[in-house]
Amino acid sequence: MNEIRANRGYSYSDIVNVTPEKLPDFDNKIKAFFREHIHYDEEIRYCVEGSGYFDVRDGHDQWIRIALQPG
Repeated sequence: MNEIRANRGYSYSDIVNVTPEKLPDFDNKIKAFFREHIHYDEEIRYCVEGSGYFDVRDGHDQWIRIALQPG
């Protein structure tokens, strides 16, 4: 992860534990994951444990669902 950050010139990183036990105000914060929103800067996400999905739009404005697994 650090190598990619250095190569891409990223200055920020964070780790988010998306579980009721580890994410304060989980019930409200999880709602943001189900609303479409735009990130104007490039982002890279890693799944360290657990699983999930990212729904993103491709270059042709078509939806793609990406399944996440650790690693």
